[in-house]
Amino acid sequence: MGHGKEIRVPADHAKISDAIAESKAGDTVLVSEGTYRERIQLKPGVAVRSEGNDQKGKLGLKRAERTVIDGGGKAGDKPGVTMAEGAILDGFTVTNVGEYSEDTWQKHWDEKGENQAHEQGPSHS
Repeated sequence: MGHGKEIRVPADHAKISDAIAESKAGDTVLVSEGTYRERIQLKPGVAVRSEGNDQKGKLGLKRAERTVIDGGGKAGDKPGVTMAEGAILDGFTVTNVGEYSEDTWQKHWDEKGENQAHEQGPSHS
């Protein structure tokens, strides 16, 4: 990483997803603080980073607290962020991408995840 080009959001593209679409392995998408109302899918070998240093905030990195990916609510069949092989997501708060249910969480915990769908996960055969 770091040998490719830098694509800036919102200077070069208003949306993170548009910057990712333009990127190639080795590129970095550098995102200025703000709230981005979208769900994103990373590309292999592309780094998506929030702008700033590693200064501490209230809960973690200050830049992560100020750079938000807002998935738009409960509706939607995709996660807030879909990872990819060798991709990096660094310094974001991802929010508003589903509905938390204590009962559902406890059910999957009790079952140790054995009954969850694993279509996108690795094969363990």
